[in-house]
Amino acid sequence: MPVPEQKEAVIAIRPRSLLAEVGNKSLNTQLMMRCGLRVPKSWAIPFWLGEEYFLDRSKALDLLGRELDRFRSTEVLYAVRSSAEGEDESKRSFAGQSLSVINVPGRDLTEAVEKVWLSLKERGLERYSSAPKRMGVLIQVMVPPDISGVSFSCDPLSGRRVAVVEAVRGEGSKLVQEGITPWRYEVTADMVKLSGGEELDRKLLDQVVQTTFKLRRR
Repeated sequence: MPVPEQKEAVIAIRPRSLLAEVGNKSLNTQLMMRCGLRVPKSWAIPFWLGEEYFLDRSKALDLLGRELDRFRSTEVLYAVRSSAEGEDESKRSFAGQSLSVINVPGRDLTEAVEKVWLSLKERGLERYSSAPKRMGVLIQVMVPPDISGVSFSCDPLSGRRVAVVEAVRGEGSKLVQEGITPWRYEVTADMVKLSGGEELDRKLLDQVVQTTFKLRRR
C-alpha cells in the first residue's frame, strides 16, 4: 500500500487546521479549541497510517518514528488515545473499549501508538456489530490531574434535561477503563444533587457545567 501523496502522517491539531480521516475524538478536540477552551497541545495520526501498519508494520513504524521526532520531547509526558472510526458518535461511544496509554515518555511514543493500533483487534470489540474498523490516534501533552471526570448535557440514561458530572480523584482511567464508581452530580439551575464521593468546589462544578452547555449549543 503506497503512502498517500501529500498526506501527513502526524497532523498538529490547531483551531483552523485541516483534519481528514482522523476520528471523532481528534475532530472534537479541534472543535473545543475553536470554542476557546484550554486544550493541551495535540497531534492526530490519521486512519491510513494505521491501515498501513497492518499491511507493513516495519514501514509504518519507521515513518511514524520519523514524524514523531519532529515534536516529541524528553521533558514531556504524553497521553496516547484512541480515535477510532465510529468512536464518540452521537448514537454510540465505545467508551473504554479501545486502549489509551497515559504518562508516556517521549522516547516511548512509537510503542504506545502501536499498542493503541493493536487494541483495534481486541476480542472484546467482536460483540459489537458496528465495531470500529479503522483506528486513528490522538496524542496530547499529558496534564497531571487532581480530579478527572466526564460531563453530560442531559442524563445519558433517561434523557432528562439535567447536567450530569461524574468525577474521580486523580487520573480519568480509573473511571473509564478501571470501572471505579465515581462521584456523581446532577445539576439544575437551583439544585445540586450529590451521589457518593466528595464535595467538588462549587465554583469548579459550575465552570464544568457552563462549559458543557456551551459545547452543546455549538
